[in-house]
Amino acid sequence: MPDFIRAYQTLAKRPPSASSVLGYDAATVALEGLRRAIKTAGGKRPTRAGVALATHGVPIENALSGPLRFNRAGDLL
Repeated sequence: MPDFIRAYQTLAKRPPSASSVLGYDAATVALEGLRRAIKTAGGKRPTRAGVALATHGVPIENALSGPLRFNRAGDLL
């Protein structure tokens, strides 16, 4: 988290808020879901459903807000 705080303060000229941390974690989950969906689609453009399904299965153990896991419906566990 110290790297995130330093980078955020350099860019925004103020400390990150809780919303900033959650937004960073959300972007991490979304990008990992997209990466997985592209891989599943054989390197081609995935469908929206494929991205949603891949995103639901993304566990992020080192998220800034703590470990993140989702159930099959995409709800946070």
